[in-house]
Amino acid sequence: MKILYLHQYFQTPQDAGGTRSYYIAKHLISLGHQVKMVYATSDRGAKNKSKKTCYEGIQLIELNYNYSNKFSLLRRALIFLKFSMKSCYLVLKEDYDLIYATSTPLTVGIPALVAKFFRGKKFIFEVRDLWPELPKAMGIINSKILFESLKILEINCYKYSDYCIGLSPGIVDGINKYVSKNKTILIPNYSNVDFFKEKNNFSNKKIKLIYAGAFGYANGLDNILDLAKFILKNLDDPELFEFHFYGTGIKLDHLKLRIEKENIINCKIFLPVSKIKLKKIFNLYDLGIMSLEDIEEFYYGTSPNKFFDYIAAGLPVLCNYPGWVSELIIKHNCGFSLNLKNKNNVLKVFKKMIANKNWLKTQSKNSRRLAENFFSDKVQLKKITKIIESYK
Repeated sequence: MKILYLHQYFQTPQDAGGTRSYYIAKHLISLGHQVKMVYATSDRGAKNKSKKTCYEGIQLIELNYNYSNKFSLLRRALIFLKFSMKSCYLVLKEDYDLIYATSTPLTVGIPALVAKFFRGKKFIFEVRDLWPELPKAMGIINSKILFESLKILEINCYKYSDYCIGLSPGIVDGINKYVSKNKTILIPNYSNVDFFKEKNNFSNKKIKLIYAGAFGYANGLDNILDLAKFILKNLDDPELFEFHFYGTGIKLDHLKLRIEKENIINCKIFLPVSKIKLKKIFNLYDLGIMSLEDIEEFYYGTSPNKFFDYIAAGLPVLCNYPGWVSELIIKHNCGFSLNLKNKNNVLKVFKKMIANKNWLKTQSKNSRRLAENFFSDKVQLKKITKIIESYK
């Protein structure tokens, strides 16, 4: 089968970012399917140009729009629309049997709908975040007209798709408000347990925490800086803990300025690194940080790929918000779900980490076991295989 895969943020292990679509595409190719990946690149020297290349058997159609997550919301929205319009042209022109469209942004559903209405093509719609509900909850979308317009697009993407994949329980529930449960399935981000090796090195001197991801408004990293400051002021040996951040985003300069001005000496920021480098870096750390702003819609409505990478690498996870990820951590004893406003409990947990290093080692083994038994790529890709094969 010939599959046209629409994913604006497509990344490979050579890049710094989520690689779910890369592994899905590779898996589909291994089954004998052909995959064309339509995605956006940011080569400033080739502004607004497109080209076709190939990467490990994946046929790539690159649309260049010089995108950055540091751009303003309006500038990013314009790029979303440009990508969508160009993709509409491609779905009318290219040779394919099935479309696999993954959001965000929600506008990736527009070319899939065009293919459905004008060429009668079937399409699978994969939902990574509930739009426009999440941006509204964050205060990013304040216009009622814009919200209602996006809501119409969202509902039509669900209604006219042939199958919907939700990446978290809350996302699946959101889809099922508008379509039958028979056409939806939960396939969360997965842990690549062959790519990430089980952690085998724990520091005897310092306990190092890593955050690897976006520095955006949603990520709540100011709360982690506040935590680091609190540790500095309230532990006998505050420099025993180090907080390291790998990534970039619209709040990068703000976070750097805070660390410098407030002298948060136990925090350091590093440039984003590729997944290939990240798997080696993970072994230098003792805990992975999961951080989001305390917004109810995040609790069950996100599927953060960094969490699944952490547990694949055998890192215990510190999570600063409630919801299904925190519930997994508690149930499988593979880290800590902390309300950072509860200072007494925060101190208690950090002091226990100092007193009992074996605690972290046990949680590390539990993290890896959770990844292998429930979220390995092998387990999750079988579900995708079943859906794709049904369209032969």
